Formats: sequence, structure tokens, C-alpha cells
Amino acid sequence: MLEAVFIRKIVFPRSAALWVLLDRDGLRREVLERGEKQVRRVGHLERLMVNTEQTKAKYPILLSAESLQTSPTAPAWLAFDTWLAEMIDIGLAAEDPHPELFEYLNVLPRSQAAPTPQQWGQAALKIAAIFGIWTPPRFCACKNPAGPHGSKYFCGECITTIPDKFMTVCGDLHVPLALLLDDLDSAFTAAFDKPVGSANFVRELGKRGLLHA
Repeated sequence: MLEAVFIRKIVFPRSAALWVLLDRDGLRREVLERGEKQVRRVGHLERLMVNTEQTKAKYPILLSAESLQTSPTAPAWLAFDTWLAEMIDIGLAAEDPHPELFEYLNVLPRSQAAPTPQQWGQAALKIAAIFGIWTPPRFCACKNPAGPHGSKYFCGECITTIPDKFMTVCGDLHVPLALLLDDLDSAFTAAFDKPVGSANFVRELGKRGLLHA
């Protein structure tokens, strides 16, 4: 039996699918769901107890998957989980353990209300920090306007001049969520040669007023 967090499903022809999982050691696990043994529908970042069978094939065969969550994920968090799972999938490797990632996902606070821009930003920063791919800037627009990030990040003094209500926190500084996503997207692309495609989806949610401030 394997305790793991569900990251994504890669669907193959003939009803087979590869499940990408994060185990307790923070390692990438991949198990094969065969068409004749389809288990159940699972959600991104759902915590599971998985039973597999090791064969001579490349991937273990998935036999069953039991949810360990005490309550279903609120609909308002589904987009958040999909986006966070994509970032994890990009950086997750079979030989590079990140046990703190498993622990973080298990204590990630949730509610029935939609995640705020602050929660979106803090979660993204946490994932980037765990993978060690990005360091937030230390100076703001009024302290270092000519710096590489100075025009995007704001302290408590200069933030009053910014009308964007979709702000999130970045250490001691504030930044519009869309601009933070741009920086993190660039960091993932530089580190793993793969952009976070769902970042555009999150930006669109903000434009449509679907991120609750």
C-alpha cells in the first residue's frame, strides 16, 4: 500500500492511463491504470491510499485507490488545485525527494469559500521555494525602482498608489498576482524548460473578477 497525493492522469489509447503521484518521501511515482481495471475518479491533490501490483512491465499496475480526505474538495478550490498540481508535476522527479512538499499539501488550509489572491500567491511561492528555483526580491518600487523587480513589488508605503485589488504577499512586499505569476512562470521555464500553462487561466480568472479579494 502506498500513501500518496494525486497529481495528474495521462490518458493513453485503449482506455489505459498513467497516474502521477507524490509519495510521502516527496518523490514522483507513476502507476498504470488499465482499462479493464479502472479504479475511480480522483481530484487533483487528493490524498489517497493506493494499492498496486508490481509486474515485469515498466509501471506498477493500479489495483485500488481509497480517498483519505474526510470531506470532498469544495468546488471553489478545483481551479486552484489544478493549477498547483501542474506546477508540482513540472518540478517533481523520481530521484529528487521533497518530503516537505507532501507535508505542505496535507496542511494546506482550505474552506468552503474560494481561495483568495493571497492564498494563490503564497501557495505558488511555497512550491517554488521547495523546488529551490526562485528567490523573491528584497526591494520595492520606491526603494529600487530601477531594479529587475522594483517596478512590480511594493512596500506598505508605495502600495497605496496601486489600484490593482488582486494583490498577494511576497515576503514583506506586495505584488499584483498576475505579475507574480509572470515571474514564477519564467522561473519554472528556466529551471525545467517547461512553462506553467495554467498560469494564463489564473490570470483570466482575475480579469473576470473570479478571484475573491
